[in-house]
Amino acid sequence: ALTRELAGHAQHKQLGRALESFAQIQHEGLQPTGYTYSSLINAYINSGDLDGAEEAFIKMKQAGFAGNLIVYTTLLKGHCTEGNIATAKQLLDEMTQLYPPVMPDTRALNTFLRGCVRAGQVTDGSRYFSLMKEWRIPQDNSTYKYVAKLLCQGLRVDELQRMIEAREKGDSYDTTKLGVEDPLRPLCTYWARGRCERGIHCQFYHDPKYKKESTTSRDSEQQLKDVTAELHLCLSHACALLGRWKLCKKHVNIAEEALGKHSMGSVAATHGEDYCANTRA
Repeated sequence: ALTRELAGHAQHKQLGRALESFAQIQHEGLQPTGYTYSSLINAYINSGDLDGAEEAFIKMKQAGFAGNLIVYTTLLKGHCTEGNIATAKQLLDEMTQLYPPVMPDTRALNTFLRGCVRAGQVTDGSRYFSLMKEWRIPQDNSTYKYVAKLLCQGLRVDELQRMIEAREKGDSYDTTKLGVEDPLRPLCTYWARGRCERGIHCQFYHDPKYKKESTTSRDSEQQLKDVTAELHLCLSHACALLGRWKLCKKHVNIAEEALGKHSMGSVAATHGEDYCANTRA
């Protein structure tokens, strides 16, 4: 009960109350669990106390609990929010080199990529994006949007073009083929709901009777169009900054086809009125 209480305080960014709950656990002579420490670390991160989170992580390991994917992702979030990309890289390397390894999932890598976008760390973001294939981690729409923004920041037009082309050709992992195939293992509830971010590293059964989240619904189709437009707009923006206006206009047109011209008003807010005017000149 106290651990659930602590987790609730962590979710609502109430660090003081979370610490009181943790102190109460110790006062009553109860043994904090791995989940207790995980919730405490989350409380520190959500309240912006990165030093406290690191100290709690050390105490967690001293108590005999290894860091799991949730803990590492929470710490990644904290360091990336602070712009500590070097430390975030160390965390990724540490977790993948453990025995057995704690492999990141889509959410963990997206957390890192988002931090790279904020810090302008183009090379680091590109490197770990490429590792997603090596680690056989599914890439989702957020993954592509973060990488497109990164490559745009670095004016890596050719690399961004190749990524867009690969995505549009479907050159990515089919997550229906990933996950544990042993039906005696517990069913992955995320998979049953149509989505699992762990890919081949998921330790639960992926029943083939459940299919991936449908991409034929109206909402999914619109989301696909939105992402397609955003990727091409990132590419057109990079082209504009390089003065490659012909290629810039080409990708603005593709974005317009995906969104519809009536929706392109938001482009001006994102990329600037002068930029949008120049692409139509």
